[in-house]
Amino acid sequence: MNLPDGEALPHCPADAVTDDDPRGNICVAVQCLEAWLRDRGRVEEAAEAEICCAQVWHWHHHGVTMDTGRGLGSMLLRQIVAEETAPLIGGRFAAARELFLEICLAPRLEPFFGPAVAAQ
Repeated sequence: MNLPDGEALPHCPADAVTDDDPRGNICVAVQCLEAWLRDRGRVEEAAEAEICCAQVWHWHHHGVTMDTGRGLGSMLLRQIVAEETAPLIGGRFAAARELFLEICLAPRLEPFFGPAVAAQ
């Protein structure tokens, strides 16, 4: 998603994002990315991963405050990724976790099939 310089994304109302929202997006995105990295992913899964990554990127970079009162900063995002993906072992899950964090912590939201995914 590339917006013209200076154009902001719509504001997310306070308490609109629950603590469970990023957790769900992380689980879905990491599993879809892992399948894609193993050449087992379908186009639908890539689209789902892109939506989840974009939403988490938006919440992180635009300082959304979740219903718990916590902001989704880099440290919290890394903690949630670790917690939610701990049971996902084997395959290419470690690479999928790193790719997810690379996408979501990047200063700009790059096109999904851009440098991050192409490099994998």
